Amino acid sequence: HGNKVVEISTSQPLQTPYFLNDSFSPSLIRFDLDMDTGHMVLYFQEIIDISSVNISCFILQSSLSGSNNYRLTTGELIMPVSRPIPTPVSPYPSVGSYAIPEVDINYGRFAVVDNTAVIIHFSLYDLNNIKAQLIASSPLTSWLAIDQCALVDQNNQPVIPLVNRISTQMVTNYTEDRTAPVLQSFTLDMNTGYLSLFFSETVNLATLRPSHLTLQSVANSSSTTSENYTLEHTTMLGSGYATSLVLPIYTLDLDQIKFRRSLATTLENTYLSITDLTIADTKTNFVVRIPTTNALRASNYTRDLTRPNLLSFDLDMNTGSLTLTFDETVSADTFKPTSLVLEDDIYISTTSYILTGGYFRVIDSTMISLNITDYDLNEIKKLRNLATLRYTTNLMFDRSLVND
Repeated sequence: HGNKVVEISTSQPLQTPYFLNDSFSPSLIRFDLDMDTGHMVLYFQEIIDISSVNISCFILQSSLSGSNNYRLTTGELIMPVSRPIPTPVSPYPSVGSYAIPEVDINYGRFAVVDNTAVIIHFSLYDLNNIKAQLIASSPLTSWLAIDQCALVDQNNQPVIPLVNRISTQMVTNYTEDRTAPVLQSFTLDMNTGYLSLFFSETVNLATLRPSHLTLQSVANSSSTTSENYTLEHTTMLGSGYATSLVLPIYTLDLDQIKFRRSLATTLENTYLSITDLTIADTKTNFVVRIPTTNALRASNYTRDLTRPNLLSFDLDMNTGSLTLTFDETVSADTFKPTSLVLEDDIYISTTSYILTGGYFRVIDSTMISLNITDYDLNEIKKLRNLATLRYTTNLMFDRSLVND
């Protein structure tokens, strides 16, 4: 008949004779994971109270059983660009199905509001620890458990928990990590021989190739003043996953570095360049190259404070050649043959001779070959108890002999 309904004014609203309060707990319908940007999107069947979200009540697992798991510690809640409002097919949420609109995680910095979808942006700490445990390295290793403390709905009803081994949920949409790690800084300790590398994300230590690391004295290796050395003998024996690593430089490489007098002697002449095959992350994304024309300067440097030690010496009385072998590269121009004393006994010496000089090549090395003067060689031969056998050939010197 076309009669319009009788209006009810705001001054005299009609009160319902029967009211049933919301007693349904919110439940997670699905979750998506983007390991490239570090986001997790959670879809619920009803509006939840965003202010109640407790990030530490979410646990990522590598399987249903949760033998390998990680509980989130911190993070940031981000509002989706578009608000997804689920449309129930059935009026009963406990039995009905929902059409869940997609959300765009290319978020802006908007005010966080109550919604049916929540985006958790992982903290860098959590993201790196998740990668280090090889959790969420693929869809098959991306499972989520939720404690009841995770959140509540608009009527303070707690979320239905996803229990480990029982109701843990597998990811629906998964995006793998495609971002290459970046070497952010490094330190060099020339006293211990340790090179420490610090990356932007978790890397696979077993993929490190030390032969792709080059130390430079200046940022641009093409400079005429540049001294460079690429590691040749050092290898990475360890394995695991971490954002940093400590590489012990082998002695042969350390000696070559020390041989170059303007390289790695101060913070100002310690630079590092790397190739894009130096190391990879947990998804085999190789590191961003640091070119030799724009090397990275060390963030910290410790100079060599260890005094060189004489490991052994050889004496040839036919040729008058005395060869000294040290445990590190020594500076040949600081060598003083007059500091050398030959003695006949290692314990109680009765005969000794102090060299008056000698000839040697002024080349920094771990070995110095001294040609004893004819005068010294003849004087030593006059002493019948000295340098006639191996056990009557002993060497002593003071600290002025040579410097490293």
